[in-house]
Amino acid sequence: MNAENVIISNPSITIEKIFNENAQNIYTYISELKYRHLWDKEVKKIEFDDNKVNRIGTHHNCVLNIGNLNFETIAHETSNDLIYGESTKDMMFTKNFSYIIKLHKIDENKTNVEVTIFLKLTTIGTFMRSNIIKMVTKMWNKKLNQLQSFTSLKK
Repeated sequence: MNAENVIISNPSITIEKIFNENAQNIYTYISELKYRHLWDKEVKKIEFDDNKVNRIGTHHNCVLNIGNLNFETIAHETSNDLIYGESTKDMMFTKNFSYIIKLHKIDENKTNVEVTIFLKLTTIGTFMRSNIIKMVTKMWNKKLNQLQSFTSLKK
C-alpha cells in the first residue's frame, strides 16, 4: 500500500485548518511517532521500533481505549510538499482506512494543514456510512485542534 494507490480513490472526507506554525515543526510532530501521544489524546500508547526511521512501509500499533489499530506509513515528505499518511485494515466497519496529511507552507510561520481521509467500507459499514463519516470527521477535527493547541504551546 502506498499513497499513490490511496489517492487514486475518491476521498471520503477533507478537512483544512490554518496553523500559525512552521510546516516543518508540524511535520515533525505528526511523523515522529514518539510525539503522537502529546497531541492525539485518543492514543493511549504507540508501539513502534524507535530504532527505525518512520518511512513508507513502516508499521506501528496504536493502543486505543476501543482496541488496537495496526498502521502502515504510506506517504512521506516530497521535494515540494510535506506529506504524511497512514493506512490500516483494522478499523471497525472498514476494509481500509487511510489518511494523508499535506502541509502547505503559506509563509515561514503559517501552514495550511489538509487532512484527506479515504474510507473503504465493509458491507455493514456502507449502511452506517453517514454515521461513520460524522464520527471520523469529528474525531479528526478534534485531533487537529489538539495538534494546533500543542504546537502553539511549544512556542
